[in-house]
Amino acid sequence: MTGVQEEKMDSTRRVLIVDDDPDILGFVQVVLEEEGYQTLTARNGLEALNVVRRETPHLVLLDLYMPVLDGWGLSRALRDDEGLDVPIVVMTADQGAIGSVHERGLQGCISKPFDLEELVSCVARFTSPSRV
Repeated sequence: MTGVQEEKMDSTRRVLIVDDDPDILGFVQVVLEEEGYQTLTARNGLEALNVVRRETPHLVLLDLYMPVLDGWGLSRALRDDEGLDVPIVVMTADQGAIGSVHERGLQGCISKPFDLEELVSCVARFTSPSRV
């Protein structure tokens, strides 16, 4: 492998997308992969917690309302684990929850339905080389 290839691989940013809706999961995955991100996916908070511990993503995009372990529970588990320091951005249609995002120590919120520019811009902001 050449130095250029290694550098390109090292600069790939991993984003974990967590949503129990397969349409949203697939949509966000396609958008981010077209932007050059490596994506990881999980359909509930427990799966996501295992992925974060195994793959150390640069960002977690997280739905709030999921089975097994919801988004609030996952964010709490990630914050309580001292070895895991990953930014978390919530994706939600619940306008009432948006105000709670920063109070609970999360980094951001993207409203559903998505504005593609907002989604891509938010992911870029939290995965820039200066942040990771």
